[in-house]
Amino acid sequence: MHGGKLSYTVIHAGVDRSAESIAVECSALCSGHRGDERKPSWIPVPGYKPEANAKREVGDPDSIFSYYQKLIRLRKELPVIASGKIRFLNQDNDAVMAYERYYDAEAQTSEAKEEKASEAEHIVVYCSFSKDAVTAWVPENIYCQKVLLSNYPGQNLPENGRINLRPFEAVVMEAVGEK
Repeated sequence: MHGGKLSYTVIHAGVDRSAESIAVECSALCSGHRGDERKPSWIPVPGYKPEANAKREVGDPDSIFSYYQKLIRLRKELPVIASGKIRFLNQDNDAVMAYERYYDAEAQTSEAKEEKASEAEHIVVYCSFSKDAVTAWVPENIYCQKVLLSNYPGQNLPENGRINLRPFEAVVMEAVGEK
């Protein structure tokens, strides 16, 4: 702070950064075109790209926007996502991140247990950061009983301790088993 005022530095994003696409998408949603041309943008706005259209994303059930809406809804419906304990599941492949979220049964009061009786109390999440399909292992003490969310249609439950993930796939499953 200088003289009681907060100072900050804006870091310029290169033309290949996603922030530039965000500026186009937000502008398209807010005004129906590239934005308010009367005000200079703090991020250089590229020429209009018809494929970067937030209005189209809002109406498409298979869009990233819709996926994030589902993800937010799931987080609100299942408190274990935000407040459960987390344990990362070691994987042989660095392109896979896997973890489980669960409630510690011993630490819960009986009232809290009754409130959560109808909700998933144990979820397992697998994320692929590979451009190729990958196979990840599922611990033998965890049984995944239902796919809650995936960014691909038709994700199958793990079989024989393995789950096949498509490129950049993320899947959230309800599970039972030891924590």
